[in-house]
Amino acid sequence: MEYKAQQFMGTAEIGARLGGLTRQRVYQLTSEPDFPAPVAELGQGRIWLTADVEVWIAEHRKQTEHRKQAEHRKQADHRRQRDATPGSAADSPW
Repeated sequence: MEYKAQQFMGTAEIGARLGGLTRQRVYQLTSEPDFPAPVAELGQGRIWLTADVEVWIAEHRKQTEHRKQAEHRKQADHRRQRDATPGSAADSPW
């Protein structure tokens, strides 16, 4: 069976794909129960199917975006409440 090099990813490739994460952070992520199982463990470490990792990234990006949007809304609500409160920092000349 012939494989293309792009079909597999090791921890270095996963780290690079996720924006330059450290080896330790990649280990943490790949140890999570929802991360895809590796397809093999070689002398130099575990490898994953690129397609599985890409699906995981896509799913987690959506979750991260939703969390960021929720946090942004929460911060905006907090600012509005703060600014509407008499004697708030918004009333201060400093």
